[in-house]
Amino acid sequence: MSESIREDLQELENRLSYSFKRRELLVLSLTHPSYLQENSNLNASNQRMEFLGDSVLGFIVADELYQLYPEQSEGELTQQRSALVKGHVLREIAEELDLESHILIGKAELNAGTRGRASRMEDALEALIAAIYLDGGLKAAREVVVHIFGDFRARLASGLTNHNAKGQLQEYVQRLGGTTADIEYALVQVSGPDHQKEFHISLKVNGVPVGEGRASSRKMAESLAAQQGLEQLKDKADPLS
Repeated sequence: MSESIREDLQELENRLSYSFKRRELLVLSLTHPSYLQENSNLNASNQRMEFLGDSVLGFIVADELYQLYPEQSEGELTQQRSALVKGHVLREIAEELDLESHILIGKAELNAGTRGRASRMEDALEALIAAIYLDGGLKAAREVVVHIFGDFRARLASGLTNHNAKGQLQEYVQRLGGTTADIEYALVQVSGPDHQKEFHISLKVNGVPVGEGRASSRKMAESLAAQQGLEQLKDKADPLS
């Protein structure tokens, strides 16, 4: 490893407030699949680490939210966790760490410009968290996540502002040739006492049930249903059939 790369990685470790015992894990977490195409001596990218990091991050954030908001329902905590571990918040943290400048990426991918930039940064951040977990265990991973997230309440506010599941579902359906008329939210049931009501919402897209949500407000329940519906539609070969 060249001295310049060592110094580059040291800068990243300083921002993380974590020093790796096994630097090879850090390097692997930053290796984009496209880099392997131009470096035949390498045989692994950060994709497996991304898979692990997604789960490690999800657990740590879930635990932090559970402790921080003891009054929240399961549905509300699920929505909050999703807002923190996907999309905007991860890109925001990756930019604060200047993570993009450390990613090992193939020239062809780099020349593609901004296409795929957001997902590259999100994937690398998740892989980085996995690398810390593998290097120092759950305690080290938790300390780093708490450090880079900073004020969880502020992060959550930022995440929820940008995490519009209903809007994302609408945009996705429209890209597939559908319309807002194809999306139907229905109130199934309202249960519980007045001070602790639970709203149960079902969601159909083009007449097909694709999601449901339960939360202490109808708006939150619809958002949870939209989030579940969006995930199910993306898994289908023919989403609007």
